[in-house]
Amino acid sequence: MSLYALALNPVFPEPASNLIQVLWQYLKRSSSSELEPFFKMEGFHLLAAQLFQFPTHTSQMETAFSILMQRKFNIDDG
Repeated sequence: MSLYALALNPVFPEPASNLIQVLWQYLKRSSSSELEPFFKMEGFHLLAAQLFQFPTHTSQMETAFSILMQRKFNIDDG
């Protein structure tokens, strides 16, 4: 998760959004044995704790909703 700390920048939210997308692609393609360490260290909880410390931008929210909905999500489209 140290890469995420490098991507956090309240002025430019795109690096954080891109990093969330990269993490999602990694999780989708990983085997169970590769995912186990991430889940054991409570990776989602750690990521959420880091996200909570900084302002959230529209692109980050759209990325998160796209992951949850399994399709492209745009807040302006509803």
